[in-house]
Amino acid sequence: MDKPFFTIHFFDVLKNIRTIIQNLSTQVLLWGSLVACLLIVYNLGFFISPNVRSFLQVAYNLLIVMMFFAYSARLFLMQRKMLSRNRWIAHIALLLLLFAISSARVFYVSYIAKEQLQIPAFFATNYILFAAFVLVFLVEASRSSMELLKPAQNPATLIIFSFLFLIVFGTAMLMLPRATTNGISFVDAFFTSTSAVCVTGLIVIDTATAFTPFGKGILLVLIQVGGLGIMTFSTFFGLFFKGNLSFKNQLFLKDMLNETNLSGVFKSIVKIIIFTFIIEAIGFAFIYISLDNGINDKLFISAFHSVSAFCNAGFSTFSNGLMQDVVKYNYSLHFIIAMLVVIGGLGFPVVSNIYQYFKTTLKKLYLQFVRPNRVPSHIPNALTTGSKLVFYTTLLLIIFGTVLFAISEWNRSLSGLPVYGKMVSALFASVTPRTAGFNTIDYSTLGYSAILITILLMWIGASPGSTGGGIKTTTLALAFLTAFSVARSKEHVEFRRVEFPAESIRRAFTVIFVSVLIIGASVFCLMLFEHGKIGLMPAMFECVSAFSTVGLTMGITPSLSLGGKWVIIVTMFIGRLGVLTLLIGIFRKITFKSYRYPSENVYIN
Repeated sequence: MDKPFFTIHFFDVLKNIRTIIQNLSTQVLLWGSLVACLLIVYNLGFFISPNVRSFLQVAYNLLIVMMFFAYSARLFLMQRKMLSRNRWIAHIALLLLLFAISSARVFYVSYIAKEQLQIPAFFATNYILFAAFVLVFLVEASRSSMELLKPAQNPATLIIFSFLFLIVFGTAMLMLPRATTNGISFVDAFFTSTSAVCVTGLIVIDTATAFTPFGKGILLVLIQVGGLGIMTFSTFFGLFFKGNLSFKNQLFLKDMLNETNLSGVFKSIVKIIIFTFIIEAIGFAFIYISLDNGINDKLFISAFHSVSAFCNAGFSTFSNGLMQDVVKYNYSLHFIIAMLVVIGGLGFPVVSNIYQYFKTTLKKLYLQFVRPNRVPSHIPNALTTGSKLVFYTTLLLIIFGTVLFAISEWNRSLSGLPVYGKMVSALFASVTPRTAGFNTIDYSTLGYSAILITILLMWIGASPGSTGGGIKTTTLALAFLTAFSVARSKEHVEFRRVEFPAESIRRAFTVIFVSVLIIGASVFCLMLFEHGKIGLMPAMFECVSAFSTVGLTMGITPSLSLGGKWVIIVTMFIGRLGVLTLLIGIFRKITFKSYRYPSENVYIN
């Protein structure tokens, strides 16, 4: 028997009301958290009177209560089957956090202060309140940004605009009155923001003295987000709190994140973020232990250098970098930072694959010696050919750079150091040009042989999927393997019984060719704007450092003219995006054509 008309109509009305409330709650959370974040920026970035500060506290209380009720309404009306168990737990945890903060802020003066309850008082602090506002904004902004993931769009274009947005945002934050000690010009702020987002490390003003703790905190956030990529964070929050995506959006994310497995997109993002924070936490602990107790702000210095090293940024809170007297001969610190640089430069895919390799190897040994009767017939080797190529190339470059640098500078910049100090400094000078930018020696005093070695290492850079720049180790390896194949008259390029496709070879030589063009154009423009004020070698060193997002300099960066600064800004931006990303973003992908032209040989050599 059919339902009466008025019953059907009644349920339709309820469904419409439910949809309206859900949409309204989403808008309240998004725009309310945005207003809250803007008020936080105003509170922290400007010098304000006590009356204005009191007004802000009232506004904070109203916003947090409003956001709690909006979140409660949306969560109550949300369908249970839309989210997995873990996502529901995350939503409930965030709702409880909003409830705890709202209760503590509203009843703190009348009840909590009198009873001296420490736990509710903790939730009433501005630090927890600000963190909640930022978290809600990240969640809501990420949920909204997922609507931008349309297959018709070019992933490379979205990546380009995401970095531009982050640079502009960082520039505005660095220009806040309380971010610097004596103010900063727009060009210097834009240069510094670009250098931080592109994890380069070139600076036009002294980071240690020009920026306040608030300003250094902004730089730290820009380095972290720029190193991992803003799309990584937004995709993580969007997927985790929104739930499942459409099949088309999953295809878009697969292309954007270079993920081979469609179902592994979200897992890869989670692993990248967890891996990053674990390594940075370990690095923070080791750096903290290695620093002398007499150093002020030891906690922040350790955190800043751990993030900067792993992200291959090269920023330091010391005026002279690691040449500062308090850390110049701290070889334990130098070695720790070098290891963080190497791990960050290898890239998450390679590190994850190496982890799987050791895990499989230990499993084999365990089964052979502990349970020999249960050894399976075959356990596949987890180490891929790409990981082997990256690992071997990185190892050879470190050894090659260390030996040549030690030979070149043993009696020059390394003179006066003990043998152990010379070897650590040579190792450090071999590792950091691979896009890190830290220095324990003055590069303006190096001989030409050491400068050429450093330029070569900077140009090569780190590995694919890492926080570093350069043409990448795999590009160099493929170029060498191709040259060997041509010399041996082999038709295919092979390595360890694996043949590389022609597409990979074309990409490698495209990256090499275009990188040389970009660096050459940058050197030309820099020399043109500087009107002969700098020599060719310092200009080339600066441009290669900018393109490979290294951050090393021969001392000319602070004295660059306005035009010279913009040349380096553009070079850093292109280098961080990568040659292929830039080309794909500009020209887009061409549809396949079902025809071939006649072939004709061209004389070479």
